[in-house]
Amino acid sequence: MLRTVLPCVLLLLSSSAWGYDGHGVLMGTTLGLEGETGQPLKVLPGVTVSVTSPRLMGERIVESDENGFYRLAQLPPGVYRVIYEREGYNPIFIHDVVVRLNHTLRMNMGLVLHEDARCGFYGSYYLSAPSGW
Repeated sequence: MLRTVLPCVLLLLSSSAWGYDGHGVLMGTTLGLEGETGQPLKVLPGVTVSVTSPRLMGERIVESDENGFYRLAQLPPGVYRVIYEREGYNPIFIHDVVVRLNHTLRMNMGLVLHEDARCGFYGSYYLSAPSGW
């Protein structure tokens, strides 16, 4: 019986069993901003979200789904540059985004149409509880 119980206890005590994998997560929703108020009017699918960092080999790229949701998991902790792009909209470049160990960073971004004269940036982000909690 000890041979059966011991592996189960070790599994429960391991960090991966609780969602801690030594990485961080970047996720959020992309929105299309239109009109004179600049308020988000709709979710914006098909936005390319890319991240680069000295801690990351190459570039990680995802595309927001039909609900505007995107998720980049398994990111090594560090400082990142995040780019949001979609044809017809002004791109957004954000530097010095900090991804922390075993935390999820939520970044909701609104993109402005090219024809719109406003600045082209709207967004919010916050650090949530550790992944897996």
